[in-house]
Amino acid sequence: GRAFFARAHRQLIAFARWEFDLGAPLADGSSTRANLQVAARSDTPMGRRARQRLAAAPPLPPALAPLWGWYLRLRAQCPWSEAGRAPIDAPLISHWSNLTGIRLTPDEVGLILDLCALDRTQDAKHRAAARQAATRR
Repeated sequence: GRAFFARAHRQLIAFARWEFDLGAPLADGSSTRANLQVAARSDTPMGRRARQRLAAAPPLPPALAPLWGWYLRLRAQCPWSEAGRAPIDAPLISHWSNLTGIRLTPDEVGLILDLCALDRTQDAKHRAAARQAATRR
């Protein structure tokens, strides 16, 4: 029951944090993930380290894999601005749920909102680091 859900929630958040960090845009427009994937193709110490880092991804809990997919679909509906991606909110979730016929439980809505908050926090952290790097040049 609750212990299983709490463990799966922690695992999903760890997986999402890893995904958001690897997918964050770098100064050149690429992502850490893209750079690691390129490096992983080489048979060098750097390539081995890249493969190890990619293989170290926290697992996506199978029971929450559909919810991760729903989150990504909802996230794609949020417009970007200079301040970052607009948040997922209750009206968007309700509209999406009505359109798709997918009825989310209150716990699932809570998880989606947690993922959105984490995504926005990680995005703000990466944007601040990019601004700081740009001012050092």
